[in-house]
Amino acid sequence: MNRILYLAIVLLIGCPQLVQASLMLPVGEGRIGAYQLSCQSSFDLAQVSLSAEVHPQGIALSWSTEVDMDRVHYFTIERRSSQDRSRFEMIAGIRVHDRQSSGFSYLDDQIPQGRLAEYRVKMVFHSGKELFSDVVRISSEAQFQQISMYPNPVSEVAMYSFYMDQLESFEIGIYNRSGQRVARQYVAAPSAQRVVRRLDVRSLRKGWYTLRIESASGVWQTSFVKP
Repeated sequence: MNRILYLAIVLLIGCPQLVQASLMLPVGEGRIGAYQLSCQSSFDLAQVSLSAEVHPQGIALSWSTEVDMDRVHYFTIERRSSQDRSRFEMIAGIRVHDRQSSGFSYLDDQIPQGRLAEYRVKMVFHSGKELFSDVVRISSEAQFQQISMYPNPVSEVAMYSFYMDQLESFEIGIYNRSGQRVARQYVAAPSAQRVVRRLDVRSLRKGWYTLRIESASGVWQTSFVKP
């Protein structure tokens, strides 16, 4: 049998979940033992990318993976607080359904304000193998500056104002009670420190909302109700 063909068969038998393989041929005449084989499985290449963001209702986690979801059984979300760094505790589990996308999210609304927390996600395969994401460290404490709004509750249009020490561009976001952003707008740097703007809520459903403004140097936040 051709030597290269023989080595390819050996490689496939030894690496059934073959993703990458390399074959180094000896210089000149050599024996079969002179060949070098290496393989890398899809499990070895698997990764879970995790990110965390402070939301008005808590810490919003999102993660993704390029692994085929047919191979994944479930995910667990684990948290370690600054008060007990000895271990991670599982705070939630997410079962993977057939043909589910590779992007996932979870809102942790139980962590008290002002506490640092570390998060990681564990991906469990049907085979029993486990894979952890990198650890993400974040504080739930946000130094929110106040926004003045009138009227509140607001059924159609309200006026709001806030002060900026640094005149810079900012982003306006409106979040519902579940922490989902329902509106977003980017605004150029104002010409004065006192910023006064108009808020049109006629397109929003009835309910409780958070108005949040973010710039490079500060965060402003207030809540309002649409009756």
